[in-house]
Amino acid sequence: MDGGIDGIWFNDLGDYYEMYVFQCKNSPGLKDNELDKFRNDVKDIFVDGNKVGKTKISDLAPFIDEYKNITQNGKIIDIKLFFIFNGNKVDPNYGNNEHIYNAYNNPDRFFLIYDSNWIYEKISSMAKNHRNKVEFTFHP
Repeated sequence: MDGGIDGIWFNDLGDYYEMYVFQCKNSPGLKDNELDKFRNDVKDIFVDGNKVGKTKISDLAPFIDEYKNITQNGKIIDIKLFFIFNGNKVDPNYGNNEHIYNAYNNPDRFFLIYDSNWIYEKISSMAKNHRNKVEFTFHP
């Protein structure tokens, strides 16, 4: 009942807000219809106030209410969309990924696509090795 939206976070910056919206797909291939749907669903549900009557969005009610309260108080909300998929933007088995990535990934328009390589690199760069090497000899 989340309308396909996997995460939302509001960042209060004083004069305005940023709204981070996430959609994750456990798929190795990018599909332009999924990216279009994600972008349009966020616009339909939040910006346009669900005038199209989308159903199955009851889990988004608290976020819709927060969005309305912020905008009714005269604050601007910059919406930033993040599409995360379990594939790679350059993949010989999914040749369309790179083309779709290049067509849709646009930081200037706050639409970002992250692939599994980016996620693994990010986690690796943040993770610290907490384990000390233990050397032992096993005698059965």
